[in-house]
Amino acid sequence: MKKIFALFAFSIFINGNFYAQEYINENFDTEIPSDWSTDSEQDAFPWFYNDGTGFQTLNGTGYARVDADAAGSANNLVENLETPGFDASDGNIIIVQFDQFYNDYVDEDTAFVQVWNGTIWQTAWQTCCNDIGAWDNPVTTTIIISDYINTASGEDTKVRFRFDDGDTWAWYWAIDNVIISSVDCLEPQDLMINQLGAISAEVVWSSGSGISNLAYGPAGFDITDIVATGGTLVNSASSPYLIEDLNPETDYEFYVQDDCSDDGMSDWSGPHAFTTTEGCPDPDFTGFSNPTGNSIDISFVQGVG
Repeated sequence: MKKIFALFAFSIFINGNFYAQEYINENFDTEIPSDWSTDSEQDAFPWFYNDGTGFQTLNGTGYARVDADAAGSANNLVENLETPGFDASDGNIIIVQFDQFYNDYVDEDTAFVQVWNGTIWQTAWQTCCNDIGAWDNPVTTTIIISDYINTASGEDTKVRFRFDDGDTWAWYWAIDNVIISSVDCLEPQDLMINQLGAISAEVVWSSGSGISNLAYGPAGFDITDIVATGGTLVNSASSPYLIEDLNPETDYEFYVQDDCSDDGMSDWSGPHAFTTTEGCPDPDFTGFSNPTGNSIDISFVQGVG
């Protein structure tokens, strides 16, 4: 078990992110620590420690879990797992990172990450309707919580993982490797394709600084040697960004990097792959109508490239 409470600034390098200050680092390898708290707002079946062995494992070590399936159909679970308090008032971009497997059940249960700002709990992230990760294949999630912290110097911010099973016999949520820290320049998050055509693609991402560099090119281009490997660099790009002059039915990738001014550049986030659509697809025949002795109407839908 590793816990770090930062009372002063120090610098480390973990998983490609530059952490100017780290407040919480908990891997749950042996237990849920005593300075974390669990509470039940409805029927009591709280978060618990799992040793991570057997089939239901994230990475082969211990983790924290809330389990509506094990609680049974009679229980209505609203369960909280809460961190110790920490002072983040002098931080820059405050983030929560954790590994997770969230097993959704018929879109009725909900998972939240909430932040205590000294007065109220605020929701910084939630999910309800899709699985995230799997056993042996957890997903690392990053959430920016800068807008939710307690900004008073010396006062506590807290984070809690809240599970509400929607009063149904739901599944479970497993989390591991929780890191809460301040970073100087976080790489962009949530890279996605918003619209895709034969010769263009609108790409989107979430930026902590609001100013980003975009690199795109054929699949496999080298982000360390962009132009020489067929890529294109766009400085000072903002989301959404329309990439044009592409080739139909071609595999591409894009990366995004944040520009944090005096705090430097983030790592590149990506690649995110996409394939342009067909350039001139065949029309779709839909049928005949209104036949006469010398004519007939033919219906079709024009293909769109």
